[in-house]
Order: sequence, then C-alpha cells, then structure tokens
Amino acid sequence: MCTSRWGHEQENYIVGSFYLDPFTTYLDEKEFRVDLFEVDEGYLIEAERKETPKDHIFIEINDDYCAIMLHHPAGLKERKILFPFSLEELAIHAELEDEHIQIFISKHACPMQKGPFSLWIPRTEAT
Repeated sequence: MCTSRWGHEQENYIVGSFYLDPFTTYLDEKEFRVDLFEVDEGYLIEAERKETPKDHIFIEINDDYCAIMLHHPAGLKERKILFPFSLEELAIHAELEDEHIQIFISKHACPMQKGPFSLWIPRTEAT
C-alpha cells in the first residue's frame, strides 16, 4: 500500500490544496497547466505538453515529488508536484497523448523500483 506517513484525510487535504493554492494557477499560465486527480488505485497527473516533441519531455521522480520538464527553444519549463509521501518505491508509468502527458502513480509498491529515477516517453507513443 501507499507508504504515506499521514492518514487519508491529510492526503486529501494536500491534494485538495494543490488546487486552492493561487500559485498553482499562476504556474498554469506561466509554465504549463497541470491537473492532479486521485483515482481508485492511485493518483493521475495530467500535464499539457504545449506541442513539445516527445524527446524534449523529461519526468523526474525523487522522494516526495514528481517534476515534469519541457524543453523549448525559448527555454526550460518545469512544474513540481509535491506529495505527502515518498514516490520512490511506487509503481509509476507515463503515457503521451496528442496534447497531454499522463503520469499514473499507483498506491502500491513496485518491487523493482527503488530510489530516485527518471522517465522518458517511449518512442512507440504518438509524437
């Protein structure tokens, strides 16, 4: 199960506060839009890719945050999503759609996954 040090109510508060923080709206406009949803088996992060080519998208998982970086000719755009628990041992995968990046973070541990890591979008996905 989820390795949270907090209970379900505190997790809901943290996820809910993501949307209530005025800085989130500012970053949606300045960098790129990110939405966070709690689903039955975990969490879903959906980020706009703003026509970023798939080989210019980088996702980093480190301790309690997920960082999404989009490399544009005008510069790097980055968003960090904080969680109230460590992500480093949870099953995580990313998918690319036409306009969005979807990152699914399971509440269940992945025995093969330990420590910080990075995700690259597979070449077989859409461009």
